[in-house]
Amino acid sequence: MKTRLILLFLIAVSNFVEAQIKDTSFSYKDDYVLHKIIPALPQGWTFSQKPGEFIIERNDSVLAGDKRQMKIPTNQKIPDDSIFKYGYKTKSIIVFNYDSRWAYEKTLKVNSNNTQIYQLLKMLPEKYKVTKLLDKSKSTRGNNVYTGKTDEEKKQVMDFEKERNQLLAKLVQMPNYHTEKYSLFLKSTSGCNDDYFSIYPSEASLQLYQILALFSELTEKSN
Repeated sequence: MKTRLILLFLIAVSNFVEAQIKDTSFSYKDDYVLHKIIPALPQGWTFSQKPGEFIIERNDSVLAGDKRQMKIPTNQKIPDDSIFKYGYKTKSIIVFNYDSRWAYEKTLKVNSNNTQIYQLLKMLPEKYKVTKLLDKSKSTRGNNVYTGKTDEEKKQVMDFEKERNQLLAKLVQMPNYHTEKYSLFLKSTSGCNDDYFSIYPSEASLQLYQILALFSELTEKSN
């Protein structure tokens, strides 16, 4: 899928135009990799920057339909007519946080620290004996929820959640990508087709994923 998106991006590149730059205090041209990516944004997409963050967004709005509200399976797309009827207006946006490019030693140190924290998190349910209290109806992918019924069980869950939150607060986000001068952290994406939303026009979602594919293709990864 990734390869297909990149090929589609390259085929369409003749229709792309140089992005409009809103903030002249940050020059992507000073970075070899960003200098290749930003001018190749699809027509109608804009790059803007503020300290520590830059945003790539589609100028025109899109309509988004929420599959959860419409009871649509996550692996299906909401029909366009339903998006028109029940959807809401939003924007297709990619938000990156950025930092000066991390040294290799910093990456190793943060990765080692995070690994230790993940190991502690993995052992927490057994430590507080809440494994049997797993609430499957409230749990989601990557987030187990535990529910106690008795006062003792509620205390176990409360102590578990307190330490889990303390450990999660110590995690340091690893960069998703490295360019010549920057380490990039993907903060959020919105206005694209995914497990929970369907977008009209679908072209906007396709372009957003093409942009992400280009970052993945041309930058260095942390792992």
